[in-house]
Parts: sequence; C-alpha cells; structure tokens
Amino acid sequence: MAETLESPNRFEAEPSPRRLELILLRHGQAESQEKDAALNETGQHQAARAAEEIIEHVLAGGGGVVKIVRSSVRRAQETGAIIEETIRRLIAERGLGDKIRLIESRAKTRAPLVAAGIMRQLQILNAERPVEHWIENPEILPDKKPSDVAKSLQEMTTKMQQIVNKLRPGETIYYIGVTHEIPQAAFLNTITHQTLAELGGPIKNGESFTITLSNKPNAAPVLSFRGQTREFTLARVD
Repeated sequence: MAETLESPNRFEAEPSPRRLELILLRHGQAESQEKDAALNETGQHQAARAAEEIIEHVLAGGGGVVKIVRSSVRRAQETGAIIEETIRRLIAERGLGDKIRLIESRAKTRAPLVAAGIMRQLQILNAERPVEHWIENPEILPDKKPSDVAKSLQEMTTKMQQIVNKLRPGETIYYIGVTHEIPQAAFLNTITHQTLAELGGPIKNGESFTITLSNKPNAAPVLSFRGQTREFTLARVD
C-alpha cells in the first residue's frame, strides 16, 4: 500500500542524540610536590585558561550543561574552584546563560580522580621521569599497576554512560574532572597501549583529554587526545 501524508511514519523524526563528554584535566602547577601544596601563580593562570578553553569548546558543540568534579587533593580543588569561578564569570559577562548552564555536582570529589599516593612512591625510586618509568615498568608497584589505577576511571566512564541514557533528547553534558597525571597516564596507556613518550611526552599541567559518550545505537566511547581519536570498549561494572 502506498504511503500517504497521513501515514504515521511518513515524517517520523529520529530522536535527537544525547551526548556526554568527560574532560579529564590535569591540575595547574603547584608550589611543590607536597600533597597539600597550593597552586602557584602559573597554576592559577593555567586553571583560568582551561576555563576559557572549556567555554569555547562547549559553544562549538552547541552549548550544554557543565559540571565540575575534582580530586580531593588541594591543587586539584583549587584548580576546580578557579575553573568554576571563571566559567561563571564568563557566562555572565558574555551573556551565555541561554547556551551554557553551570550546575554543581552533588559529589564534587571523585575517588577515581585521585593519584592514590603513587607519585610519592615513585619519587623514592629517583627515576628521571617517574610517571613514564611506572608506565614502562608496571611491576615496580605490583599493587598499583597502571591497569589497576585505570580500572577506576573505566568504571566511572561506564557509570557516565548510564547517565547519558537518562538525558533529555538532544541534551549534552560536559563533566570536567580535575585530576592528576597518574590517573591520566594510566588510562591513556590502558586504552591506547602506548607510553607517554609514544603519545608525545608527559602530560602538562592544565592539559586534558576527552571521552565522548553517546546514546546512538552501537556507538563506542571515543577517546580524544592531542589530535588523535580512538574508540574503546566500556568496562563492566558488577
């Protein structure tokens, strides 16, 4: 039977895709390597610059909701606070309230974003490049291998996928996770099977990578870092 204008499926539109971007960003430069060290002036500028880049990124994607979560370590807390304050100010100054919504996360601190004291253990080894040395020689910390550290971030990503499925049609949310080089390097190594040297060198303060999640059928998560992208499989959460 020929389809008519009255046929219910004639102009049935596909549901608008839902999307979530998890942007994992290394904290700004601190005054020292001590756990309770505050950001120095350079680190404060790096955090403010990261906020400006986030604003432009969200606008380029058509706008959306922004949430900021962070490691419990002081340098990450201060970085997250500066990013939040800067984004709020830029939204007001530029009249972006109809395009970007900054809302507080119920849990501002997330355990997977913490470095779990690994850097202190690596510093004892006196390696020239401690994080790279750990990635290349995971057995030096048998209870805290890169794959073990990455597992928490992978599980966090899987839970984020569940959030995507609950978003309104067409809605995009940007989670900014302020973290440390240790979790970042572990996740990148686990997904790409490459060392930091192979990926272009150490992760700089204020540098980030993005994990894009969608509710599109058969859409795999996409990791974006330094102009390169890679699809990967979500970890199972029991």
